[in-house]
Amino acid sequence: MMRVVALLAAVTLIGAACFAPGAGSLRSVELALASGDACTLNGRIVSFRDLPRALKAAGAGRRTVINVKIPSDVPAEALRSLTSRLASAGYSRVVFARPRRTAARAKKR
Repeated sequence: MMRVVALLAAVTLIGAACFAPGAGSLRSVELALASGDACTLNGRIVSFRDLPRALKAAGAGRRTVINVKIPSDVPAEALRSLTSRLASAGYSRVVFARPRRTAARAKKR
């Protein structure tokens, strides 16, 4: 009986630790490419080299979705560099989005 109680207590503690808020509890974070080797995070320009450290400091974990806003004139090499840097740091949920273009048409009379 004592073993069962101890096992239940251990499972409860482990489960609580897994779901406790803390580092890595952000659902998503937004980045915007600023140049070929830097982006903005929380209004601050961060180089690709320092990005994993800055994401961790902001509370992003491996399960955090990283939304990257990319301008239309960004070279493909910059995207490859950013993707490889994030992947090597363990961030696998990266979503790239270009700005939406709006179009309006006037009716002819």
